[in-house]
Amino acid sequence: MNIKLRIRIIQLAVLFLTGLLYRLLFIKAFPQPFVFDQVQYQEYADSIKTYGLYAHSFRLYGYPLFLFLIEKFLGRGIFLGLYTWQIVQVLLDTITGLLVLGAARLLFKKLSIAVFSYVFYLINPFTSGYTGVMLPEVWAAFLFGLLYYLGIKFMLFGPTISAIFIGILLGFIPQVRPAYFLFSFTTLLLISIYIYKQFSKNISRICLVLLAISFIIPNIYTVWGNYRWFNQFSLMDVDNLSIENLYVSLFIERSIKIPSSIYEYPKEVQWAYSEYSYRKDTLAKRKATQDLFIQASIEEIKNNPLKFLIWRVEKMWYVWEKHYIFPYFNPQSPLLLAATYWGNLIMLSLFAVGYFIWAKRVLVKNKVGKWLFFFIGYPILFTMLANAFTSTEERYSLPVYPLIILFSGLGLYLFVNRKKEENNKLI
Repeated sequence: MNIKLRIRIIQLAVLFLTGLLYRLLFIKAFPQPFVFDQVQYQEYADSIKTYGLYAHSFRLYGYPLFLFLIEKFLGRGIFLGLYTWQIVQVLLDTITGLLVLGAARLLFKKLSIAVFSYVFYLINPFTSGYTGVMLPEVWAAFLFGLLYYLGIKFMLFGPTISAIFIGILLGFIPQVRPAYFLFSFTTLLLISIYIYKQFSKNISRICLVLLAISFIIPNIYTVWGNYRWFNQFSLMDVDNLSIENLYVSLFIERSIKIPSSIYEYPKEVQWAYSEYSYRKDTLAKRKATQDLFIQASIEEIKNNPLKFLIWRVEKMWYVWEKHYIFPYFNPQSPLLLAATYWGNLIMLSLFAVGYFIWAKRVLVKNKVGKWLFFFIGYPILFTMLANAFTSTEERYSLPVYPLIILFSGLGLYLFVNRKKEENNKLI
């Protein structure tokens, strides 16, 4: 190993440790309450520990299983004043930075550009602010980071064993964030078409079979669990929480911060949260409740069609806004609040610059460039569309922030080197 390479490795390692300490500081300096969804995720993890195969009527197993495995292998104890799961999430989010580094290196070729993206992710406060809470955003961001690192590598270098892991990730991500259910199926179709068009017939057949089998595997737990506990066949939650989400989205225009009490919501939302998921123990009752909320949603849309349309468009933007770093309690400094909002806006602007300049160059290169353009841009578009029909909490876009920051790093690099590199090919 030459001295130059050794120095680079040391520099990257120092940055990694800095990212770890940065996230640990967030948890220690700004502790968050253990409330609401966090309690449900912990209860689900405890039920997996007790029953093994377990299904919840409106939660899926992807994040509770992660919590269960942490406790099984590392315990639920406290180390340096932090819970084991918090330390694991700190480590995981910092590793996501390495995935961003790797993906940027593959796409942009230059390590200097990739380091911009890496540092950007390590110091980003948005995913860092969720490492101390028992919510699935950090786990989901890691899974998306891994999916896109492997997917980019697969498209650039051809069929490898990574096809198996891509299938598993596409099958598993909706078990962590159910909003990405249709995303996973459509992305599976996109990759399948890519394989069919780009590779030889024999290799295509092998890859497609491996992709299909690996995609099915993560769904077995949900289907089996739903049948055992509810006597229903369902790929997702038996309550079909997307119906409740649609109804709630008609009364919550945006969620700048998570309320500390259910009574902070409009009365229609209070009714939905108390009625939809807590008063059903049979298939007939679930069906009746779903029909009730579908009809109530239709009536509200009929009564306010213009409001419905305007809110859908606005929500596609609101999900990207970031007014606060932490989900529950935040410092109320006006300067910090302004820095949070405008810092995120600058990062999104850099993403747009980086992505479209990169796209302009790769689209004229070859067919792989066109596939990469759609493969990378699709989750951003899907996140906007899916959250037009939710309460649009600002945390809902965090799973794709590894992609946002990957191109924000490129945008910043292009801005810093705009004179030096203006006549050269950067990527």
